[in-house]
Amino acid sequence: MKITTIQEAFHEIERRQERVPIEAIEFLRNHPTTDEIIDKLAFILSNAYTDIYDDTTDGYNSSATLWYAVVAECHPSEKLVQPVISLYAGVEDDWDYLNEQGHLLVDILCKELGDVATIPFLNAIEEAAKTKSTSPTLFLHECLFFATAPHHLAQINRILDYKESIWSDSFAVGLAHAQITAALPKLKELQAYNRKFRPDGMTFYEVKTAIEELETGVLKYPDMAKPQIEQVEGWKTRYARYYEPPKIISKPQEKKKKVGRNDPCPCGSGKKYKKCCL
Repeated sequence: MKITTIQEAFHEIERRQERVPIEAIEFLRNHPTTDEIIDKLAFILSNAYTDIYDDTTDGYNSSATLWYAVVAECHPSEKLVQPVISLYAGVEDDWDYLNEQGHLLVDILCKELGDVATIPFLNAIEEAAKTKSTSPTLFLHECLFFATAPHHLAQINRILDYKESIWSDSFAVGLAHAQITAALPKLKELQAYNRKFRPDGMTFYEVKTAIEELETGVLKYPDMAKPQIEQVEGWKTRYARYYEPPKIISKPQEKKKKVGRNDPCPCGSGKKYKKCCL
């Protein structure tokens, strides 16, 4: 199907179907940014886990939210910051693919918008730490790669003060990957707390490793200590399993030996082939 308008692309993405709407996704990714596109992306991402669109909605493609998030890579806008936060804050039932795609959007928005995106992401992380939220806000920690300026430190320190935060270990790892050495004093306070109250848990180990990486400048897994935008492949490669048909491996057929007219019949009768099954 040849897509020629934004509305046609929206319809194709949202239509229930077996195939991935590649043409529609590419059309929107390559289209100049418009209010119509941004408003649609903001609405869909904001309602990713509501029942406005779900598997019971007649004719609606349940993967559409993911495909719109793929489109959003090419249209960074301040209007998308809060919708991306809503993918994680206050969410109970999340989706791995959408988590990973939103993770990438955090990177893109911070890179393109600076503090317009970074500060709201830090605010959401702080609120989650303060309330001991179990929502998957650890995916917002990606913003730490862009929170390395001195004016970010006060908020980072406040977040570290919430020592009971369920994602404090992930936050410590993010600080180490971003090499925010100014956070070391607060990290050591957190580790003293961990040593006293949870010395055998993963949090203790992760914070310990983060402190060592910040003190030495040597990262344990340097290839992973990069923003997502420097690690991921193109969207078609990332989501190839959605649209590549399964490979059918056929069993090679044995080549049959030609039976001559005067050869013994292969049926085992003992007669010549010409006198039996020919």
